[in-house]
Amino acid sequence: MAKIAICGYGTVGSGVAEVIAENSDSIARNAAEEVSIKYILDLREFPGDPFENCIIHAAMSFASPPPGFFSFFFFSCFGGFSGGV
Repeated sequence: MAKIAICGYGTVGSGVAEVIAENSDSIARNAAEEVSIKYILDLREFPGDPFENCIIHAAMSFASPPPGFFSFFFFSCFGGFSGGV
């Protein structure tokens, strides 16, 4: 089983999580293994969110894959722009 970690849960990170969840069957067929979201790193809390149980606040929680994981994927979704145009 492939476990996925998403770093950042704003517009992009939540979109990545949604796409993975909605397309998990198709992704599993193409990857030849099941996929699931294990961690979502963000500073904020997300009460009532479908992925609320995946939210963590310490990056060390996924610095190395937990034992027994065949695959571990990491998506970095931090971003933002605060410059003037």
